[in-house]
Amino acid sequence: MSKVIGIIHTTPATIDLIKEQINIYLPDSKVFNIVDDSILPSLINKSMSIEKIKQKWFSYAKYLSELDCDIIISACSSVGEIAEEANKFIGKPVIRIDDEMANQAVLKGSKIAVLATLNTTLEPTKNLIFKKAKQISKEIKIESYIVENAFEELTKGNKEKHNQLVTEMILKLKDLYDVIVLAQASMFNIVKDNPKLNVENILTSPSSVIRKIKEILESK
Repeated sequence: MSKVIGIIHTTPATIDLIKEQINIYLPDSKVFNIVDDSILPSLINKSMSIEKIKQKWFSYAKYLSELDCDIIISACSSVGEIAEEANKFIGKPVIRIDDEMANQAVLKGSKIAVLATLNTTLEPTKNLIFKKAKQISKEIKIESYIVENAFEELTKGNKEKHNQLVTEMILKLKDLYDVIVLAQASMFNIVKDNPKLNVENILTSPSSVIRKIKEILESK
């Protein structure tokens, strides 16, 4: 029996890359996407209160639940903690896109770098990794890095420049840490398409979360 997956995006950039992974691991699934690209600017500029952002996000999750989605994915790491909160009352499993990536990070190493192009992503990602480490009573050290100007280049449509800046930062850090966590799903293709970066200690979220969701859905 095919499954129905609901996905809440804060940028159109994550739609195709997550769908690609669903086609690989859960090809018979039906997918409903909701995109609200006002959420990230609201977080960045602090132009809307967290409570109002929560209300918006919860309303999308409730709607997907009413569509009988078997599982709901939060495609944005910046709102991961909101997704966790929604999981307590939506009635369907709500999964953070970075949840399984964080699990893998603490299993693979103790010295972890978190890399992002947005400050709004860093704290939620770090908090999640620390929480996963606490669950297995493991001591870890996390250091955070922002790829300066990469997000601005992406918003201007300069995807190649964005990818170049991110790649340069990854190559600079990759031998200094046990694990490098790429905090944004939009970085996935940079790693997938570069053999130098497509290695075990550089972690991205889209493929890991879909593999985990496949396990969850097939166990039901």
